[in-house]
Amino acid sequence: MKIQSRRIVFSITLAAMSIFFYSLHEADTAIADAKRYPSAICISPEQGSSYLQLFSYTYGRIQYNGDYFSGSVVCPLPLDSDTLSSAFVYLWDRNSSENFSCYIYNRSPASLSYYRTTELTTSGTSASPTKYNFSGMPSNLTDQYRTMECYIPRRDSSTSYSSVITSIYVDET
Repeated sequence: MKIQSRRIVFSITLAAMSIFFYSLHEADTAIADAKRYPSAICISPEQGSSYLQLFSYTYGRIQYNGDYFSGSVVCPLPLDSDTLSSAFVYLWDRNSSENFSCYIYNRSPASLSYYRTTELTTSGTSASPTKYNFSGMPSNLTDQYRTMECYIPRRDSSTSYSSVITSIYVDET
């Protein structure tokens, strides 16, 4: 009798654990398409070694050290679905007179048209990296490659602080 009751308890425990782990798997699949990219994946579309030397990559992030003009970067965002439900980026705007300007776009491989989010802009400086949400997610995403493009403000002349992109998040769910 003891052996049989232990088998029943074991069977019930095993069934409960199976249900528990299955529910974890189901909950996990709902967020499985959330992706984080370090800003070190970003590159400058500008040519010339003197211009490229104005960017520095430290701790997985990119910062722009130009004194006279803003810099631009392009960040590839490889995704595995045609649905981009949300996206945000952490920016550290350290220039008191200029702002970041960023957007995510998808250029159709079959035509010259492209689709993009509403332009995201910062206003004023921030004491630390700040989260900025993209809005107006394009519905016409025809391939799995999106790009984030940002114009980074030049180094602040009064403080010599450089602005930084720290990380990019996208969610396909």
